[in-house]
Amino acid sequence: MRLLELTSDVVFKAFMLSNKNNLYKAKLLSVITKIPEKEFLKASYQSVELPISSVSDKIYKTDIIVKISNHIINIEMNRDYYRGLFTKNSMYYNKLKSEDLDVGESYIYVKKIIQINFDNFSKYNGNKLIYKFKMLEVNTYEEEYENEVESYHIDLAYLNNKCYNELNNEEKIIYLFHEKEIDKMRSENFMNEAIDEIERISNDKKIIGLYDKEAVEKKILNSRLIEAKEEGENLGEKKKIKEIALNMIDMGMDDNTIIKSLNISIDDLNNIKENRF
Repeated sequence: MRLLELTSDVVFKAFMLSNKNNLYKAKLLSVITKIPEKEFLKASYQSVELPISSVSDKIYKTDIIVKISNHIINIEMNRDYYRGLFTKNSMYYNKLKSEDLDVGESYIYVKKIIQINFDNFSKYNGNKLIYKFKMLEVNTYEEEYENEVESYHIDLAYLNNKCYNELNNEEKIIYLFHEKEIDKMRSENFMNEAIDEIERISNDKKIIGLYDKEAVEKKILNSRLIEAKEEGENLGEKKKIKEIALNMIDMGMDDNTIIKSLNISIDDLNNIKENRF
Protein backbone atom coordinates (compact mmCIF):
# COMPACT_ATOMS: atom_id res chain seq x y z
CA MET A 1 0.00 0.00 0.00
CA ARG A 2 1.22 3.48 -0.85
CA LEU A 3 1.69 5.55 2.31
CA LEU A 4 0.64 9.16 1.82
CA GLU A 5 3.11 11.76 3.04
CA LEU A 6 2.38 13.54 6.33
CA THR A 7 3.95 16.67 4.85
CA SER A 8 0.93 16.97 2.56
CA ASP A 9 -1.56 19.54 3.89
CA VAL A 10 -4.46 17.16 3.26
CA VAL A 11 -2.86 14.20 5.05
CA PHE A 12 -1.44 16.32 7.87
CA LYS A 13 -4.85 17.80 8.69
CA ALA A 14 -6.56 14.41 8.55
CA PHE A 15 -3.91 12.93 10.84
CA MET A 16 -3.96 15.79 13.37
CA LEU A 17 -7.77 15.90 13.51
CA SER A 18 -8.08 12.16 14.15
CA ASN A 19 -8.98 10.96 17.66
CA LYS A 20 -7.30 7.60 17.11
CA ASN A 21 -3.75 8.84 17.69
CA ASN A 22 -4.27 11.24 20.60
CA LEU A 23 -1.45 9.74 22.67
CA TYR A 24 1.04 10.19 19.83
CA LYS A 25 -0.06 13.81 19.30
CA ALA A 26 0.24 14.49 23.03
CA LYS A 27 3.80 13.15 23.06
CA LEU A 28 4.69 15.01 19.86
CA LEU A 29 3.48 18.41 21.08
CA SER A 30 4.92 17.84 24.56
CA VAL A 31 8.35 17.08 23.06
CA ILE A 32 8.23 20.38 21.19
CA THR A 33 6.71 22.74 23.78
CA LYS A 34 7.64 20.95 27.05
CA ILE A 35 4.02 21.30 28.16
CA PRO A 36 3.00 18.10 30.03
CA GLU A 37 1.44 15.35 27.91
CA LYS A 38 -1.66 15.22 30.11
CA GLU A 39 -2.60 18.74 28.96
CA PHE A 40 -2.71 17.61 25.32
CA LEU A 41 -4.70 14.49 26.15
CA LYS A 42 -7.53 16.88 27.11
CA ALA A 43 -6.99 19.15 24.09
CA SER A 44 -9.38 19.93 21.25
CA TYR A 45 -8.04 19.92 17.69
CA GLN A 46 -9.63 22.07 14.98
CA SER A 47 -9.00 23.37 11.47
CA VAL A 48 -10.83 26.68 11.24
CA GLU A 49 -11.32 29.91 9.37
CA LEU A 50 -10.42 32.71 11.75
CA PRO A 51 -13.14 35.38 12.09
CA ILE A 52 -12.73 38.58 10.06
CA SER A 53 -13.31 41.95 11.68
CA SER A 54 -14.07 43.92 8.50
CA VAL A 55 -14.93 43.33 4.86
CA SER A 56 -11.39 44.33 3.87
CA ASP A 57 -9.82 41.56 5.96
CA LYS A 58 -8.44 38.46 4.31
CA ILE A 59 -9.77 35.02 5.26
CA TYR A 60 -7.26 33.09 7.35
CA LYS A 61 -7.58 29.30 7.06
CA THR A 62 -5.42 27.64 9.69
CA ASP A 63 -3.94 24.17 9.41
CA ILE A 64 -4.55 23.04 13.00
CA ILE A 65 -5.61 24.88 16.17
CA VAL A 66 -5.03 23.10 19.49
CA LYS A 67 -6.74 24.47 22.59
CA ILE A 68 -5.68 23.48 26.10
CA SER A 69 -6.22 25.11 29.49
CA ASN A 70 -3.90 28.13 29.23
CA HIS A 71 -2.69 27.94 25.65
CA ILE A 72 -3.87 28.22 22.09
CA ILE A 73 -1.48 26.55 19.64
CA ASN A 74 -1.49 27.15 15.91
CA ILE A 75 0.26 24.40 13.93
CA GLU A 76 1.24 24.89 10.30
CA MET A 77 2.69 22.38 7.84
CA ASN A 78 5.12 24.17 5.50
CA ARG A 79 5.83 21.72 2.70
CA ASP A 80 7.79 24.18 0.52
CA TYR A 81 9.63 27.40 1.31
CA TYR A 82 8.88 30.66 -0.49
CA ARG A 83 9.45 34.32 0.31
CA GLY A 84 6.77 35.58 2.68
CA LEU A 85 5.90 32.13 4.06
CA PHE A 86 6.82 32.91 7.65
CA THR A 87 5.24 36.35 7.41
CA LYS A 88 2.01 34.62 6.37
CA ASN A 89 2.28 32.24 9.33
CA SER A 90 2.86 35.12 11.73
CA MET A 91 -0.42 36.62 10.50
CA TYR A 92 -2.21 33.57 11.93
CA TYR A 93 -0.45 34.12 15.25
CA ASN A 94 -1.38 37.81 15.38
CA LYS A 95 -4.97 37.10 14.35
CA LEU A 96 -5.36 34.49 17.10
CA LYS A 97 -3.84 36.89 19.62
CA SER A 98 -6.20 39.72 18.72
CA GLU A 99 -9.22 37.38 18.82
CA ASP A 100 -8.27 36.17 22.29
CA LEU A 101 -7.87 39.75 23.51
CA ASP A 102 -11.27 40.69 22.10
CA VAL A 103 -13.14 37.95 23.99
CA GLY A 104 -11.19 38.22 27.27
CA GLU A 105 -12.42 40.25 30.22
CA SER A 106 -8.96 41.57 31.12
CA TYR A 107 -5.36 41.65 29.88
CA ILE A 108 -4.15 39.51 32.80
CA TYR A 109 -5.60 36.08 32.09
CA VAL A 110 -5.03 36.05 28.37
CA LYS A 111 -4.08 32.67 26.91
CA LYS A 112 -0.57 32.23 25.58
CA ILE A 113 -0.53 31.81 21.79
CA ILE A 114 2.12 29.41 20.48
CA GLN A 115 3.03 28.95 16.82
CA ILE A 116 4.46 25.59 15.68
CA ASN A 117 5.79 25.31 12.11
CA PHE A 118 6.66 21.93 10.66
CA ASP A 119 9.16 22.87 7.93
CA ASN A 120 9.86 20.33 5.20
CA PHE A 121 13.15 22.14 4.50
CA SER A 122 16.13 23.62 6.35
CA LYS A 123 15.94 27.39 6.86
CA TYR A 124 18.09 28.02 9.94
CA ASN A 125 21.77 27.28 10.59
CA GLY A 126 21.72 25.53 13.96
CA ASN A 127 21.90 22.00 12.52
CA LYS A 128 19.20 20.77 14.88
CA LEU A 129 15.63 19.53 14.80
CA ILE A 130 13.70 21.98 17.00
CA TYR A 131 14.19 25.76 16.97
CA LYS A 132 12.50 27.89 19.61
CA PHE A 133 12.00 31.63 19.12
CA LYS A 134 11.04 34.23 21.73
CA MET A 135 11.05 38.02 21.78
CA LEU A 136 14.01 38.98 23.99
CA GLU A 137 16.09 42.08 24.72
CA VAL A 138 19.33 41.73 22.74
CA ASN A 139 21.74 42.17 25.69
CA THR A 140 19.89 41.17 28.86
CA TYR A 141 17.70 38.50 27.15
CA GLU A 142 14.70 39.70 29.15
CA GLU A 143 11.28 38.93 27.70
CA GLU A 144 9.37 41.91 26.35
CA TYR A 145 5.91 40.61 27.20
CA GLU A 146 4.51 39.17 30.41
CA ASN A 147 2.59 36.62 28.39
CA GLU A 148 5.54 35.72 26.20
CA VAL A 149 5.62 35.40 22.43
CA GLU A 150 6.69 31.88 21.49
CA SER A 151 7.14 30.04 18.21
CA TYR A 152 8.81 26.83 17.09
CA HIS A 153 10.21 25.60 13.80
CA ILE A 154 10.63 21.85 13.34
CA ASP A 155 13.31 21.23 10.71
CA LEU A 156 12.09 17.95 9.19
CA ALA A 157 14.94 18.01 6.66
CA TYR A 158 17.37 17.61 9.58
CA LEU A 159 16.27 13.95 9.76
CA ASN A 160 16.67 13.25 6.03
CA ASN A 161 19.98 11.41 6.20
CA LYS A 162 19.55 9.83 9.61
CA CYS A 163 18.69 6.22 10.42
CA TYR A 164 16.01 5.41 12.97
CA ASN A 165 18.35 3.46 15.26
CA GLU A 166 20.70 6.42 15.74
CA LEU A 167 17.98 8.83 16.90
CA ASN A 168 17.19 9.93 20.45
CA ASN A 169 13.66 9.49 21.83
CA GLU A 170 12.49 12.96 20.82
CA GLU A 171 13.78 12.56 17.27
CA LYS A 172 12.13 9.13 16.96
CA ILE A 173 8.71 10.64 17.64
CA ILE A 174 9.11 13.28 14.92
CA TYR A 175 10.75 10.81 12.52
CA LEU A 176 7.25 9.52 11.77
CA PHE A 177 6.87 12.50 9.40
CA HIS A 178 9.41 10.83 7.11
CA GLU A 179 7.65 7.45 7.09
CA LYS A 180 10.98 5.75 6.35
CA GLU A 181 11.81 2.50 8.18
CA ILE A 182 8.23 2.56 9.42
CA ASP A 183 8.35 -1.06 10.55
CA LYS A 184 11.16 -0.21 12.99
CA MET A 185 8.94 2.43 14.59
CA ARG A 186 6.39 -0.14 15.76
CA SER A 187 7.25 -0.57 19.38
CA GLU A 188 5.21 1.31 21.95
CA ASN A 189 1.45 1.49 21.71
CA PHE A 190 1.29 5.21 20.87
CA MET A 191 3.53 4.68 17.81
CA ASN A 192 1.46 1.69 16.67
CA GLU A 193 -1.71 3.78 16.86
CA ALA A 194 -0.11 6.61 14.86
CA ILE A 195 1.21 4.27 12.16
CA ASP A 196 -2.14 2.48 11.94
CA GLU A 197 -3.84 5.84 11.45
CA ILE A 198 -1.44 6.84 8.65
CA GLU A 199 -2.20 3.53 6.94
CA ARG A 200 -5.95 4.07 7.36
CA ILE A 201 -5.72 7.60 5.93
CA SER A 202 -3.59 6.28 3.05
CA ASN A 203 -6.39 3.86 2.21
CA ASP A 204 -9.17 6.46 2.36
CA LYS A 205 -10.40 7.11 -1.20
CA LYS A 206 -11.50 10.65 -0.41
CA ILE A 207 -8.11 11.53 1.11
CA ILE A 208 -6.30 9.85 -1.80
CA GLY A 209 -8.30 11.97 -4.26
CA LEU A 210 -7.48 15.20 -2.41
CA TYR A 211 -3.84 14.16 -2.04
CA ASP A 212 -3.49 13.44 -5.77
CA LYS A 213 -5.24 16.72 -6.61
CA GLU A 214 -2.77 18.58 -4.37
CA ALA A 215 0.15 16.82 -6.10
CA VAL A 216 -1.17 17.69 -9.57
CA GLU A 217 -1.69 21.34 -8.61
CA LYS A 218 1.89 21.47 -7.31
CA LYS A 219 3.24 20.03 -10.59
CA ILE A 220 1.22 22.57 -12.58
CA LEU A 221 2.58 25.41 -10.45
CA ASN A 222 6.16 24.13 -10.81
CA SER A 223 5.70 23.84 -14.59
CA ARG A 224 4.45 27.42 -14.79
CA LEU A 225 7.39 28.67 -12.71
CA ILE A 226 9.89 26.84 -14.94
CA GLU A 227 8.16 28.18 -18.05
CA ALA A 228 8.23 31.74 -16.68
CA LYS A 229 11.90 31.41 -15.77
CA GLU A 230 12.85 30.09 -19.21
CA GLU A 231 10.80 32.81 -20.90
CA GLY A 232 12.58 35.41 -18.79
CA GLU A 233 15.97 33.95 -19.71
CA ASN A 234 15.04 33.96 -23.42
CA LEU A 235 13.90 37.58 -23.22
CA GLY A 236 17.15 38.48 -21.47
CA GLU A 237 19.20 36.71 -24.14
CA LYS A 238 17.28 38.45 -26.95
CA LYS A 239 17.81 41.81 -25.30
CA LYS A 240 21.55 41.15 -24.99
CA ILE A 241 21.82 40.11 -28.67
CA LYS A 242 19.94 43.23 -29.74
CA GLU A 243 22.30 45.49 -27.76
CA ILE A 244 25.40 43.83 -29.27
CA ALA A 245 23.95 43.96 -32.78
CA LEU A 246 23.18 47.68 -32.47
CA ASN A 247 26.72 48.35 -31.22
CA MET A 248 28.14 46.46 -34.20
CA ILE A 249 25.91 48.43 -36.59
CA ASP A 250 27.05 51.72 -35.04
CA MET A 251 30.67 50.58 -35.50
CA GLY A 252 29.96 50.23 -39.22
CA MET A 253 30.18 46.43 -39.48
CA ASP A 254 28.48 44.84 -42.47
CA ASP A 255 25.37 42.67 -42.15
CA ASN A 256 27.09 39.37 -42.98
CA THR A 257 29.68 39.86 -40.23
CA ILE A 258 26.95 40.65 -37.67
CA ILE A 259 24.81 37.65 -38.72
CA LYS A 260 27.72 35.21 -38.53
CA SER A 261 29.07 36.63 -35.28
CA LEU A 262 25.74 36.50 -33.44
CA ASN A 263 24.34 33.39 -35.20
CA ILE A 264 21.12 35.19 -36.18
CA SER A 265 19.16 35.37 -39.43
CA ILE A 266 18.89 38.32 -41.81
CA ASP A 267 15.24 38.65 -40.71
CA ASP A 268 16.36 38.89 -37.08
CA LEU A 269 18.86 41.61 -37.97
CA ASN A 270 16.31 43.57 -40.02
CA ASN A 271 13.84 43.32 -37.13
CA ILE A 272 16.49 44.71 -34.75
CA LYS A 273 17.11 47.63 -37.12
CA GLU A 274 13.38 48.37 -37.50
CA ASN A 275 12.77 48.27 -33.73
CA ARG A 276 15.91 50.09 -32.73
CA PHE A 277 14.10 52.47 -30.40
